[in-house]
Amino acid sequence: FIDHRETIVQAEPGKVLEAINRFEVGDAPKGCAPLSSSLLLDSKAILIHLKDTFYGNQWIEWRIAGHAAHVTCLTQTVFFYPRGLPGFLYWYLFYPFHFLEFRGLIKSIARQSETQ
Repeated sequence: FIDHRETIVQAEPGKVLEAINRFEVGDAPKGCAPLSSSLLLDSKAILIHLKDTFYGNQWIEWRIAGHAAHVTCLTQTVFFYPRGLPGFLYWYLFYPFHFLEFRGLIKSIARQSETQ
């Protein structure tokens, strides 16, 4: 399953990247396991793997693209690979909550970037 969203941030790409790097275990959406690894793909992409859970594996990827001076496009893509029937049920039953959590996560990163 994939949840993808984009937002325009009124900040330079470096500030957005700093805000993403401050993402901590406590910031992970409720119901998600703690982080197991974070990988800087390049200067404009970060991939975080949330620890394997009973329901499946989850990754969050952020991509940063500068558009103009002090304007950045931030994309957030969440990948969920369910484990069996419990994983499918988990995603479908809790999708409305995940939708709100992930929307709040990208807004929080944007807000932190703009206030630095």
